[in-house]
Amino acid sequence: MATNGDSKILVDHPLLPQVKKNEQLSIPIEEMLAKLDKSSEHLWRPYQDLICIHRVHEKLHKTTEPSSYAPLMVSIGPFHRGKEQLKAMEECKLHYMSNVLNRTREEHNFDTIQRVFKNCFESVGKMEEKIRQCYSETIYLESKEFIEMMVVDSLFIIGVFHALTGTKLVDDKFLFHNIWGKNTLLWDLLLFENQIPIFVLERLYNLTADHKNQPKGMSFQGVALNSFKDNIELPRKINTITKLKLACLGEGNKHLLDLVAKSMHPDTHPNNKPVVQINCSPFSKCTKLITMLKNPFLQVFKYIIIFIAPTPNSSHKLSGSVIPSATELARAGVSFEIGPNDGSFLDVKFDDGVMTIPSLVVGINTGRFFRNLIASEQYFDQNGSPYYMTSYAIFMDNLVSSAEDVTLLRNQGIITHTLGTDDDVCNIFNKLCSDIYLKDDYYADIHKRVNIYYCDRWNFCKATLRRTYFDNPWAGIYLVAATLFLILSLIGVIIRLLEYVKFKKAP
Repeated sequence: MATNGDSKILVDHPLLPQVKKNEQLSIPIEEMLAKLDKSSEHLWRPYQDLICIHRVHEKLHKTTEPSSYAPLMVSIGPFHRGKEQLKAMEECKLHYMSNVLNRTREEHNFDTIQRVFKNCFESVGKMEEKIRQCYSETIYLESKEFIEMMVVDSLFIIGVFHALTGTKLVDDKFLFHNIWGKNTLLWDLLLFENQIPIFVLERLYNLTADHKNQPKGMSFQGVALNSFKDNIELPRKINTITKLKLACLGEGNKHLLDLVAKSMHPDTHPNNKPVVQINCSPFSKCTKLITMLKNPFLQVFKYIIIFIAPTPNSSHKLSGSVIPSATELARAGVSFEIGPNDGSFLDVKFDDGVMTIPSLVVGINTGRFFRNLIASEQYFDQNGSPYYMTSYAIFMDNLVSSAEDVTLLRNQGIITHTLGTDDDVCNIFNKLCSDIYLKDDYYADIHKRVNIYYCDRWNFCKATLRRTYFDNPWAGIYLVAATLFLILSLIGVIIRLLEYVKFKKAP
């Protein structure tokens, strides 16, 4: 290795295939140092904690066709800007932006529109560096182009929400004579890669507000939530009474997807009772016979049944996030009930063999929506908060392993779907958990309780008896009679043995 006067390093290494024998590779030192400095600037940014909008890995894009993370109709922000299939919506953006600005006109005064428009550009210009830092990668757009993109996209979204919430606009011909277009557009606004920071939207919403006609107390976040709630088929309707207040008063919302996700978070944690570990071994049952003095007849009956009845599948005696499917749990005696309608669809409960699951609406966009909710959790440190959607996806993936599981839950009113078959619903949940990682399982306590209940042999026996014999009253009577006969026979044998021993001991 040697250096020359031109500040170039000469490398001769046998592992470099492009370098022939006795040939040297020249690398300019200045160019390498410049690249290192440039990369350091990108890695260490002044607003590192602001990053909230990421580009999803290409591997995840390929899990579905078309990609669940790519917009079908409209590009918002820089990640999908300029794509050929999305250019048709650029004219529509200008139309809705114009409608928003026309709302600010005072007595047909065009100067008012110009003033408000100028204020929008200046306001975004002041926030430009902060906005750029919200993206996970450097946005290579000039300042003018970047600010223009933010203003146009933000005013377009505001204009769409005004139209959806009943605010009269100049003309609404572009989207709302097209039901498919409206539905597709709104789902595009909830894609993880298709976001702009919510503080930009709020700022421009306030700058363009029509204070005379706008309802008092209605913030941008409230308008946004109402727009989604009333116009697309979300997994569960947002509770507007309590959730809007909590979501709108909070300052932690990052973008529209984050806002909708938090509006559907549960208010309380699932049952957090202490978990008592139960020994699932059949030998543990014998030790309990010594302490069980109450109602000996029932105890004897119980252990006879345990002895002769089938056992649960031992492969499900697991811990962690793995539980049996819905049909397997039903065979072990777990019953499923529909949860209350005034909470989150994440409010799952399990107590004494009863699993309560709130109703869930599964539509054609449910899988796409869930994947983006999961991505927003996977790319962001929750700072101690549970990974709600990731936990729910794993829970449902365990619970729904076949179309039979979906049928069981659908018959209980827990799952309602607008898809072709129950197999389609099963496929949605079974494909959600590809390449995801769970740091804080929201349902960890429920998983423990379910597995403890499932591996308790008596619970499995009770369910088997109920299903096999007690569905038919005559079969139930026959079983009780046969058990009584067996018990009395055993008692008779024991009495004869005692008499025989007593006779032997007698002089």
